[in-house]
Amino acid sequence: MSVYITFWLDNARISSNLKAGMLFHNLIGDAVMCEERRTTDEYEEFEQDVDSETTFTFPSVLTEHNILQKYLIIAPEQANWLVCDDEEYAAFCFFRDGKSIREVEELFVKQQQMNADQAREIVSRLIAQILGKEFEQKAVVSEKKILDAASLSL
Repeated sequence: MSVYITFWLDNARISSNLKAGMLFHNLIGDAVMCEERRTTDEYEEFEQDVDSETTFTFPSVLTEHNILQKYLIIAPEQANWLVCDDEEYAAFCFFRDGKSIREVEELFVKQQQMNADQAREIVSRLIAQILGKEFEQKAVVSEKKILDAASLSL
C-alpha cells in the first residue's frame, strides 16, 4: 500500500508518494519518495495545507539510530518512526529546534550552499513523511478526578 500526500506550501502544490510498509525496505534504500505513478485506487490520499511559518512539535521521547547510512528516528511511545537521509535528518534537527519551514529552507540555502529549489525538495520530502506518518506529538487530554476533602471528627 502507498500513501499519496498532497500539501500546499506558499500556494505551490507539492505531491509525494510514500511507500508504507516494512522499515527494512526503507533502510536498504527503497526510496521513501516513490517516483512511479499509480492509479488513485492504490493510494490512501491525504491533502493538507501547510504554511511556510508552520513549526512541528515532535514526541518528547525519541531514539535516533544511524543504520545503513540512514537515520532512523523512533517515537517508541507512539510506535512510529521516520527514516531520513543526511539532508532530511539535518532538516529534522532544525524542526526539532522549533524552526519554521521557511527558516529551515533559508538555513539550508545559507549553511549547505544549495539553491532554494534543492532546499524545498529536501524539506518537502521530510514534511511528506511527518504528515503521512502523523509523526507529530499528539496532545493527550486526560481528566483527573478532583477529590473532595473530607474531615472526620469524633
